[in-house]
Amino acid sequence: MNLQDMFQVFYDADTGNGGTGEGTDNQDDKGTGADPNNTEKTIPYERFKTVNDNYKEVKKQLDALVKQQEQVELETKEKQGEFETLYNELKEKHEPISNEFQLYKDTFQEILKAKLETVPENMRDLIPQGNELEQLKWIENATAKGLFNKGNPQSFGNGGTNPDTSNENKTNKGFLKGLSRFNK
Repeated sequence: MNLQDMFQVFYDADTGNGGTGEGTDNQDDKGTGADPNNTEKTIPYERFKTVNDNYKEVKKQLDALVKQQEQVELETKEKQGEFETLYNELKEKHEPISNEFQLYKDTFQEILKAKLETVPENMRDLIPQGNELEQLKWIENATAKGLFNKGNPQSFGNGGTNPDTSNENKTNKGFLKGLSRFNK
């Protein structure tokens, strides 16, 4: 039941004699609505005017509220349409970037996995844990400095043999022996 129907019921039930509904059917033949013998059962004009004015005022307020509510709903739908448009625009911009980012991420994972396989098993615990980018950077720096070289060990002059048996050193010893004769 809406507000208008509630006031209509109130208006219909108000007969001027406590709301009993009696006296409304007792009209004389002249159509004036007043019974000359029973003046208590008629609605005084002032009471009718007050109720009618109140009804009209409440109806205006109700109409204004309904109109305001419709306006708010319309604005909400317009805003929702704007948000939907903005969402679709951002989605169109974001989706290709997201796909490209995923490709870069997958490629990076493959590169890191390949680099980790080049690290000797006994040195893998030296790689810092956590950020994959830092791991790759650390592996690259360690490789550049030769930490993971599996190649030939560096020679320190005599090829790893001791005592020195090269021909160069034999000629130097003979020369020194020859000089020792002069020291006597």
